[in-house]
Amino acid sequence: MKKYLRSLSGKLTVFTITIMVPFIFLVMSLLYFINDYSGTYNRIVKNVTALNVYNMNFKKNMDSTLYQMIARSIPLSQVEAKLEVPHPYVEIDEMERVLLELVDTSTGEGNVRRISKIMKNLANLEKRIDEINMLVVETGNYDESMFKLNTNIYILSDIIQEKIQEYIYYEIIQLEEVRLNLKRQLDIAIPVISASVLLITIVTGMISILITKSLTVPIRELCLSTELVAKGNFEIRTGDMKGNEIAVLGDSFNRMVVQIGELILGIKEEQKQKRNMELKLLQSQINPHFLYNTLDNIMWLAEDGKTTDVISMVTSLSDFFRTTLSEGRDRITLEEEINHVRSYLEIQQFRYRDIMRFSISLPEELKPIEIVKMTLQPLVENALYHGLKYKRNLGSIQINVVLLEDKIRIAIEDDGIGMTEEKQKEVRERLSSFESKNESKSFGLGNVQERMVLNYGLDYGLEFKSDYGVGTTFYVTIPASAKQDLQEG
Repeated sequence: MKKYLRSLSGKLTVFTITIMVPFIFLVMSLLYFINDYSGTYNRIVKNVTALNVYNMNFKKNMDSTLYQMIARSIPLSQVEAKLEVPHPYVEIDEMERVLLELVDTSTGEGNVRRISKIMKNLANLEKRIDEINMLVVETGNYDESMFKLNTNIYILSDIIQEKIQEYIYYEIIQLEEVRLNLKRQLDIAIPVISASVLLITIVTGMISILITKSLTVPIRELCLSTELVAKGNFEIRTGDMKGNEIAVLGDSFNRMVVQIGELILGIKEEQKQKRNMELKLLQSQINPHFLYNTLDNIMWLAEDGKTTDVISMVTSLSDFFRTTLSEGRDRITLEEEINHVRSYLEIQQFRYRDIMRFSISLPEELKPIEIVKMTLQPLVENALYHGLKYKRNLGSIQINVVLLEDKIRIAIEDDGIGMTEEKQKEVRERLSSFESKNESKSFGLGNVQERMVLNYGLDYGLEFKSDYGVGTTFYVTIPASAKQDLQEG
């Protein structure tokens, strides 16, 4: 039984039975009570109505018919044809039929006995009508016929009418008794029914609260757990829900959360490995190309005897690749990342000295801050190749690092050719979808944005503004923590 009550269907069944059974009992009792009194009431009204017709018309019709029969010497067989009234025997038979039906339904005291007397008087009346008919048919003696009419017919019809009135009177008395009984019963029934309804309401209300609480509490817990899972908490678990259908749902939810957590961890690890492979692949693509160009420049400087420039360029190249390798680290300090960019720009300045100059501003207190390696170099490369190079005259690249409350913003600004509206739309789409298509010669903006989001979250990453013919500024936003808890990608 306890196991049954733990189930959702069992609780709802108990709740339904608790409500339905008492109310069904009350309704059935009321129906029986109403039906009993209604049947008695209808039976009395029917009896009174049935005989009331004869009380009003029987004596008058019978006396009138027999008087005209005597006065006009009309035999009984011709009454219907000549007088156009019902045959006296027909009226008597109809009344006898009604009286026989009333024997089983009469409720008034002594009314069955009165019916019996009326039946006897009707039989005597029929005999007296036969005597008058014999006088009319055989002798035509008017005086004797009128005598019998006055002494027999009128007296019998008076007696019959009187008995009918007595019957109706006692039936009406019984009707009043029924009404009084009904009133007494209602005076008792209304408080009892009201108290019963109140008691049933209280009991069902308490049961409803208990059942509702047993259903809503675990459902609310499931909802809260679902919200936490939606926010990324895969450690949450629902409590013991005591074996009902919701408990099955809770167990399924717990298993689902475990599986989702395991899947997400697997996906994160897979993405991390994928990004590491992409990073290594892109580094293998960038290093030879950049190295070939740089060594080619060194060779030409050496042939021209520019020893100082050769030494400077080799030093910058050495510093550049030292930072690129970084002993396999994925994150380096801002100072190292800025030095990496400076080495890159110094090397490129030998090739583009006629069109490029640069400046870098890094506050001393921000140098220890960590950043994902090779975040700025792709943006500087983008400024050079897609900004200054198309300007065709001297331009500049400025790198400024500033602290904004709990964030650090790095601005890479160039006064190159800038971007058209169409190009800006393309770049924004690339950043929003983390795409880096058709950028095999560099990390690409999409790749930088993706690594920012994977490591720092959606509140960080790349933004830019650009005016065609004026220049472009890219902003990199990272947390300002000296010891950053970077998200595992």
